[in-house]
Amino acid sequence: MSRTSNPIGRSAALAILSYSAKIFESLQDLFNPIVVKEMKQAVQGKFVSSLLLLLLAVQLLVVGTWVLMTPDVARRFDTGAGMFMTLEGLLLGICILFIPSYTGIRLISERSPADMDLLFITTISPRAIIAGKSLAAAALTLLIFSACMPFMVLTYLMRGIDLPSMFMVLALSFFLVVIAIQMTVFVACVPASRPMQLVLGILELVILFLVFSMTMGTSYSLLFSGIGASLGSWSFWGPALSFGALGLMLTGLLFFLSVALISPASANRALPVRSFMTVAWLLSGAVCILWQRSAYTVGTFFPANPFPFHPDAMAFWDYATLGVLGIGLLVAASEREVLGPRVTLQIPRKAWLRGAAFPFFSGAANGLLWSLLMIALTLAVSSLPVGLGGSRERISSADIGVMGAFALYILAYVMTALFVRRRLLASTVTVSLTWVVALLLLAVGCAMPLSIRYSFVADAWNPSHDLWFLGNPFRVRPDVNLIYHVTFAAIWAAVASILNGPWFIRQCKAFRPNPSPPGTGG
Repeated sequence: MSRTSNPIGRSAALAILSYSAKIFESLQDLFNPIVVKEMKQAVQGKFVSSLLLLLLAVQLLVVGTWVLMTPDVARRFDTGAGMFMTLEGLLLGICILFIPSYTGIRLISERSPADMDLLFITTISPRAIIAGKSLAAAALTLLIFSACMPFMVLTYLMRGIDLPSMFMVLALSFFLVVIAIQMTVFVACVPASRPMQLVLGILELVILFLVFSMTMGTSYSLLFSGIGASLGSWSFWGPALSFGALGLMLTGLLFFLSVALISPASANRALPVRSFMTVAWLLSGAVCILWQRSAYTVGTFFPANPFPFHPDAMAFWDYATLGVLGIGLLVAASEREVLGPRVTLQIPRKAWLRGAAFPFFSGAANGLLWSLLMIALTLAVSSLPVGLGGSRERISSADIGVMGAFALYILAYVMTALFVRRRLLASTVTVSLTWVVALLLLAVGCAMPLSIRYSFVADAWNPSHDLWFLGNPFRVRPDVNLIYHVTFAAIWAAVASILNGPWFIRQCKAFRPNPSPPGTGG
């Protein structure tokens, strides 16, 4: 009986193994191939393993030295907190400096024309490539955090620290490392020469060092204030969720910008970026409105004064949003003016859908219209009551005037640069360098009036001489001269926009779907 059953059992086992192999192969296709490639190279290489072993050896040395060099360690109640902060500094310093740098250098080398890699010879989409690079770096960070976790938890036995506070600090550190990784990926995707990439890399290292310093200070404050005791109240979850939401928005923005930078020039690169920024604008505005309510009303959802450096949450949101949209105007003016077939195939055929999609598509006129609409909506939201019955119902009209003058100045410089580049510099300056012309005009507009004043006016300075700052968007103040700035900027922006009116109308008329049906090319 056993002789006849063994072949059947072996056949069943082989069938199960074959079926399991097929399932595993189908599941393997779900993994991002870039993540698999990066993790294999990281594990097989010497950099990550050497870094991990070095970090573990240093942590072991720190723990041993701390215990041996502290004779009254058994009687002190702050040994665990001090040891944890030392280990936290080592862990965060290595992860926030070396892991992003490792990821960025590899991405830059793969984008080098002399070393074509999987990045250029594969059919994987740009979004999958950037997601794979970011996820692989985040997985390496998680691996290092997991390897160092036993030493971190060991400090709990030394007293002076609680586990919830410890895990909150580690979660904050990991979150900031992920943001730093995405920022490095974005910098590595910027199409620039090697010297310019070196300059950008140095600037990024400075930013990462500042982030490291601020994170260590924040971690120290959270740890010694006993943040773990407030996990059951909104005094912790309100700021934590708000900070997490803003961090995710920043990470998502850097992600979509990175995808746009490595996408083909013929693709509709602006559509996902502007769609995400519109959603982020809505969510961040809602979060700041909640903070504004909590800062000036009693018994609200969140604690008061969420931003220690600026108690007015809506004003903070307004200035940050206008700064980003000002950069968006510069970028939009430098976009292409002729849409390719890949873009026109995506244009809706219905007129009302086409009008709604126009601001979100790639193109100079499209980007300018989207930026102007977002600026107008930002100023409109700023003037609305947000206190909802509190003692502070709206942002002051002076602040709105300052923001409006700033936006009008940026619009005026961008539209003037667009006109100058098209009419005077069309044969020497390409469309992609329109932002350079705008920045040069901005520098001249800020410096020339003061140069004239100091050269030809000899009397002493008085407040009326602030009119010499007309044309300088960074010198607008909520004083008696604000009306002159607003008027001057509005007239200049209107004249520059009218001069570009025929060009804008031609761009709108050219925004038509490809006459060829989808799938036939053309």
